[in-house]
Amino acid sequence: MRVSNAAMAELLFKNPQDYLQFEFDLRCARRPAYSMRAMARDLGISPSSLNDFMKGRVGMSKSRILSIANKLQWPAVRTEHFTDLIVVKFEPNPVLRQISMLRVKGRLKEGSSGLSVDAFKAVSDWYHLVLLEICVVNKGLKEGAHLSPVAKQLDLPMPTIKAGLRRLERLGLIQATPEGFKPIDELSYLGDDQPSDAVINFHSQIVDLARKILFERFSNERNSQSIVYSVNKKDIETMNMELKSAVFSIINRYAQEKDLDSVQVFSMHSFSIYQKDSEI
Repeated sequence: MRVSNAAMAELLFKNPQDYLQFEFDLRCARRPAYSMRAMARDLGISPSSLNDFMKGRVGMSKSRILSIANKLQWPAVRTEHFTDLIVVKFEPNPVLRQISMLRVKGRLKEGSSGLSVDAFKAVSDWYHLVLLEICVVNKGLKEGAHLSPVAKQLDLPMPTIKAGLRRLERLGLIQATPEGFKPIDELSYLGDDQPSDAVINFHSQIVDLARKILFERFSNERNSQSIVYSVNKKDIETMNMELKSAVFSIINRYAQEKDLDSVQVFSMHSFSIYQKDSEI
């Protein structure tokens, strides 16, 4: 079993506009009808101000930056980096620009602390991981006519498939060979140690995909299990760890077999929906 291994601590862009574009794309993935006007409303700024910022015409005041960071629940390092990028681009004082530039370069130089747009997309968009597995199943995925059945089965446009493969190649997750694209890494894991934005987006897409398949596939083509149970809340963390360990043990046993010919998606969700009032 191979999945993306882009484990990095924080999302560090080189342009301040990329942060709001990134947030906009996340929201569009969850709500396709979402618009920049809605984004401006949610951020508490006018649509014209947001448009001017996104086009690089104006910067932002510190108070507005802090307001946006609070609304988007950004970690401190993201807020600081966003602020420095704006100062570098719009601050008239050359000394302040230089100070912010040094901080920006320092963060970007720490390769393990930044997540590129390509890496974020590979981690957060479900089809990248599926394409990795398809490369395994086919022992190399060639471009051209071979991609048509892949696009059809995944119900994705051909340009999306091609762009996904190129993105995986740029990240060093697959490589071009005479037999087609093949994964480079043997075994890796995408989980909650990844940047939370990517994890949330990935799981959100998987849930949407599962809902679609629930209505479109026959029962013998899917495995849908929903179990409601009672448990002592002090045991929940240990139970979830045991469940995760058991699931990975089973999947890894079968995923290492030869003659692989099917790509499966397993999604597990466990959450508290009710807790007894201690006074009752």
